[in-house]
Amino acid sequence: RGQRGMMGWRCIYLLSIPRAVHGVEMAESDRVALYAADGAPRAAILLTGHVRTFDLTAPTLDEFLIKANPGYVFSLFCSTYREREAVSISNRQGQTEQRSINEDELYAVYAPFVPRDRFHAELYRPWDVKSGLPFFNPQHARNKTQAGIKKYRNYLRRIRHSSMFELVKRGYEMIERRAESFDVIVKFRFDLALKAPLVINRRWVERGLVVLPVQIADGGAGIVPKSLATRPCSRDGSASKRPVWVQDHVGYASPDTFRKFSVNVQKYNLRHTTREQAGHGRHPEHYLAASLEEQNVRVNCDETIRYTVKRPSVKGPPRSEPAPSSDLERPEHCYALRYPDLLRELCHGDARRCDLVALRKHYDRRGRREGRRFGCWNVSQARDVVRPKTTVANDSFLS
Repeated sequence: RGQRGMMGWRCIYLLSIPRAVHGVEMAESDRVALYAADGAPRAAILLTGHVRTFDLTAPTLDEFLIKANPGYVFSLFCSTYREREAVSISNRQGQTEQRSINEDELYAVYAPFVPRDRFHAELYRPWDVKSGLPFFNPQHARNKTQAGIKKYRNYLRRIRHSSMFELVKRGYEMIERRAESFDVIVKFRFDLALKAPLVINRRWVERGLVVLPVQIADGGAGIVPKSLATRPCSRDGSASKRPVWVQDHVGYASPDTFRKFSVNVQKYNLRHTTREQAGHGRHPEHYLAASLEEQNVRVNCDETIRYTVKRPSVKGPPRSEPAPSSDLERPEHCYALRYPDLLRELCHGDARRCDLVALRKHYDRRGRREGRRFGCWNVSQARDVVRPKTTVANDSFLS
């Protein structure tokens, strides 16, 4: 069956394909193949980054993306690490106590709505991705001068951002190697949860636009919504030709345009980097905007794309509400335990004596700008003891 719309005749609804032929029940993969052969567009969902809370966010992909676009045949591609969470950059790089994950465990979460033959994953050791970057050089950690520490902080930011871009690039190349072709690629992170239907705008895709959300829907994981916004943001299809800030969480485009959004962005990001100089530690949103402008790629914002970030730590009570003295799992406590200078100055060396309001204000006013991490993941098990004096390496984490 078909329906005539703005884009002409097209096939709709998988349910219109018969479940049996000559009395023989058809397998799901055979029905999908028959449906695709009738001209249904194909969409590739690309998930990148650390898997983190993928088991909590996966159902929203089915509810708000796959079911919201019944005319598409979806395949799922995962480009991620073999570990659930970030690891510390230190002299022990490549070693981690984080729980590992394999492809079968990953697929088990998406199996209810993605057939096995349309699920593809590549899992890497963090060490393999990071050590392959052209400016990778752990020797930066040995310079203890003020200038050396500043350079090392910049180096850590570049490692974090470049590893993220590298996973996106490898994910696109995985899609490109498939025998089947796709009409659109939708990029996501594992820890993102959709809050409303994301309906693919085929007209914008065919015009070669990158379609992005206006901004994150709310402050999940302590994120300020406006900090993850695309600027300037055209919402009517006219497209912004000179974006200065492009959010990197969600986006979709045709495969040709997505190559510029992935492979070419990483090339731009790594331009002129060496082992001696990692380059400027700007935000990834800056690199995305500058690269897309150089390639003359236009972006358009869809305000109906609404999503949030889900992290292992959950929001606590309002900031003014004190936590019980025996509860040392509040994000403010973990923030102090992560950084010995805060533990000494705002907790008097004892996590039970922390000024929670002051810790929250410190993060909002200074910590976020300095690149500090707020929350309870990757925190030492020494819950209420001042840790030995540490270097920048011990307190810097990748996300």
